[in-house]
Amino acid sequence: MRRFPGNDRCADCNKVFPQWASVTFGILLCLDCAGKHRALGVQTSFVKSLSMDTWTPKDLLSLEYGGNGKWNAVCMASGLHKLTTSYKYASTTADAYRARMQDAVLCETPFTLVDILTELNLPLDVPQSSPVRRHASMIELPPPASPVKVHLHKQPSLEVKCTLCHAFLTLSELDSHSTQCASTALPTETYEEIEFDTALGKPHGNSTSPSPLGLSLSRSSDGDTMVSRITPGGDADLAGVLVGSRVLAINGLQTPKFDALMKYLSGPASRVRPISFTFSVRRQVHVLEIELTEEMVGCHFVTSIYGHCVVKSVDTGGHAATQGLQPGMRVVEVNDGQTSTSDNDSRGLMAALTSRRRPLRLRVHKYLDAKQTQAFMRLWS
Repeated sequence: MRRFPGNDRCADCNKVFPQWASVTFGILLCLDCAGKHRALGVQTSFVKSLSMDTWTPKDLLSLEYGGNGKWNAVCMASGLHKLTTSYKYASTTADAYRARMQDAVLCETPFTLVDILTELNLPLDVPQSSPVRRHASMIELPPPASPVKVHLHKQPSLEVKCTLCHAFLTLSELDSHSTQCASTALPTETYEEIEFDTALGKPHGNSTSPSPLGLSLSRSSDGDTMVSRITPGGDADLAGVLVGSRVLAINGLQTPKFDALMKYLSGPASRVRPISFTFSVRRQVHVLEIELTEEMVGCHFVTSIYGHCVVKSVDTGGHAATQGLQPGMRVVEVNDGQTSTSDNDSRGLMAALTSRRRPLRLRVHKYLDAKQTQAFMRLWS
């Protein structure tokens, strides 16, 4: 989906490597803009993670029929690109686009950019700063003396603007160009967010008494619940909970708010162990691409406690070391195709990595927090 026009960057802020999506509008978003969309409410924009959430065929149709390029072209033509997120998605144009997307998915009938621009009575000459433009040769304008109308002989061909190098390409050229262009213009920094469930306070060994949870909770500046302390070797530590993790739910109570969770934990339900938690861990990463060409790559891949495919060790002086691969890196894509589709399933990546196919083109996340990397290395299976 990132190969679709404009999908290599966030639809709202242009940040590279978007990892979230608005199913409602069929667009890809960065983590920060996904949070803004969630604040609008699911009735306005329903947000999902590309890697952490389950996608239905209807959800995928939304991304297939939409795309950042199409939505951004509508925003440019209508002037919505000048508005803040809340005003943009509360506009009548956004309402009409949302309804058109719903109809298209329901009837499984795609629509073109020209279709939606015509329905919204917007100009068909999309500004050049949009990710999509039309060939002017496909439009016939009558003489200036008569009322200006646009006559389309056939569905116009589209050129796609690479938002990395700004070159215009036909759709058939986009895949091969993106592979070459991405190697010279990868996103430098982004964030990775992991959601996971775990049970804390289980009895250990032959003991029937519940063990301590092994963490301390505190209120964040926005009123949410944060992990402020971890007991080394405790339940939370062994489960992969880190200082700074957010609590999203306790025993099915779905709220991150500190006051609500503390009220619940002070009641009788908290005395029943173990206690189920849902945590969210956010980590800053560099996104890199590394190519391995030799048969013996000289490194070891394992599955982490979160189900990620990670580099456990690299042989000194080996091929992987000379190519820049380091312990602690997470592999998120192999050979531009096999991608980590779920935070709990790295089997596809492992199969691609252990094959004899060469070269191996890896997209990896390098974590910027050394303490977090050390903590994760202790937890790898």
